[in-house]
Amino acid sequence: MTSRQRFRIFLAGASKALFFNPFRRTAMEKAPSTFTAMVILAVFLCLGFANVYGQCALCVTAIDNQCSGTWEDCDASRTNCSSSSPFTVSCSGNYSLRAWMACPSNCLTCSACAWVVKESSVTVVGFVESGCPAEDCDSQINNVALYTDTSYRLYVCLRPCDEGSDCEDCETDCKAKAAVFGSVLTCEP
Repeated sequence: MTSRQRFRIFLAGASKALFFNPFRRTAMEKAPSTFTAMVILAVFLCLGFANVYGQCALCVTAIDNQCSGTWEDCDASRTNCSSSSPFTVSCSGNYSLRAWMACPSNCLTCSACAWVVKESSVTVVGFVESGCPAEDCDSQINNVALYTDTSYRLYVCLRPCDEGSDCEDCETDCKAKAAVFGSVLTCEP
């Protein structure tokens, strides 16, 4: 190996040692750990979500534990149903409406019918049913349009399943539950 080749190898190694290693070493010593970086990111994300979602959060619930009417009444009548107090929203937009059955064993003998209704005109703006006949103990829709300048009420009704059946066919101790919500992790009565 010539002296010229040795000099080039020396320069290449020296340049790495002089210019790259000290900078890399300093950067690595001063850089936060992965865990610290994740915690910082989570805090910033939570603060951002709190500002966006905290203002528009909604959770209104109702429970009906007294069966009434017939299955045919589920989407047609709110007679003998339970309801929430009137409520408004702080942000106009689409909200979720959920209806579900809470029964000791078989939720398919009863049905939970839930409506969101405008207070002033009694216009239905959202309806969902769970239990029979869909054989789903928990149903939800996510497109209930609510506006800030309007007052609403949530209704929920416990109804028997199937045409021609009555409340004696609905399992005792069943409860119909409903919630209208947005920008919250959980919303249960």
